[in-house]
Amino acid sequence: MKSRDHEPIETLRISDRDKQKLVNSVNAGGGKSVKHERRALRVQYTEAKAILTLHMETGGSTRLAVVPRNLSRRGMAFVHGRFIYADARCEVMLKTLAGEWETLPGVIRSCRHVSGIVHEVAVVFDGAIDLSEYCHLSPEEEMIHLQELAADIPEGADDSVARNVGSVLVVDDFPTDRKLFGLWLGRAGFETHSASDAAQARKQVDSENFDLAVIDLRLSKENGLDLIKSLRAAGFSAPIVAVSADEEAKVGDAAKEAGANAFLTKPFTVDQLLEHAQSLLGIDLTSDEDQQPIFSTVKDDEEMAPLLTEFVRGLSGYITKLRDANAKDDLDAVEGMTHILKGAGSGYGFDPITEQAGEVLKVVENERRDMEKIKQQVNALIRVLHRVKL
Repeated sequence: MKSRDHEPIETLRISDRDKQKLVNSVNAGGGKSVKHERRALRVQYTEAKAILTLHMETGGSTRLAVVPRNLSRRGMAFVHGRFIYADARCEVMLKTLAGEWETLPGVIRSCRHVSGIVHEVAVVFDGAIDLSEYCHLSPEEEMIHLQELAADIPEGADDSVARNVGSVLVVDDFPTDRKLFGLWLGRAGFETHSASDAAQARKQVDSENFDLAVIDLRLSKENGLDLIKSLRAAGFSAPIVAVSADEEAKVGDAAKEAGANAFLTKPFTVDQLLEHAQSLLGIDLTSDEDQQPIFSTVKDDEEMAPLLTEFVRGLSGYITKLRDANAKDDLDAVEGMTHILKGAGSGYGFDPITEQAGEVLKVVENERRDMEKIKQQVNALIRVLHRVKL
């Protein structure tokens, strides 16, 4: 932030209320204050004043107080009482929601005469900004904003974080949405994979063990309902969240009949998606407990090294089978695998496995009719298994 060593020039000497009226008049006369498109989202910036530092070719500069009209990730429009030449270098000072002034370098793109001394000026920033730092976004605006953020991320870019709470497959034929959902889930701690059509999705399911799938119902070749049905028929037991831009209740009902566990209507927020993920997997994505890797207490024993490797690599199979047993309410399978893990965990130096397996067996014995409690404890055991590292 630059120091404000002198007051900026006010070219529109009117009250804040009249400034807002002026902005509304400009919007009504030919502008659009908010563009609900997948890209170039523009939102109203409610601060009554922004500060423009205009750099002259002669080397000097002028500081001007301007009236913001709207803001996008890559620029802004404002109302001003003077003509400004295009291509002039500038800096715009905007106040964040936290009350701090931030300086954004850029260039004047255009200047349009409105009436009298009033001009509308457009600035393009040198770099993209995070709109949520400057404006309160509606759920729909947040969705579009995050789509724009995701569009800047190369397909397949690694946005992983320290923890790994599970593996998720995102199936959507729109590239930006694949990256957007991957961004959200990756930041929450999931290892994310994506597919653009049903054929790719089946290929990935055949080669990877997924804890969750997010599937769009409108795919370019084969629709999502048929994909969900075929996955379930092939034995895919992980929870599925179906998504669609169609708001009709019958679409959600059809998705659940096909085998989906939950349904979301586009656009939805990151909180809505993660809420379903937490509920379906029985995890708490806000907790730090699931972030820490678990290492064997005998990892430094050279003679144990090959046995540890074999044991840890075999845990992925237990994760898949436990997920399947949970989905089918198969208590016998849960008990059988949990007994094995309880006995083996501490023997390989993984006490948390033995401890959580014991919790599963305890709830199976005491709460045999309460499948929800049993599933929660099984999911907790799966989370422990995910954290086990060599």
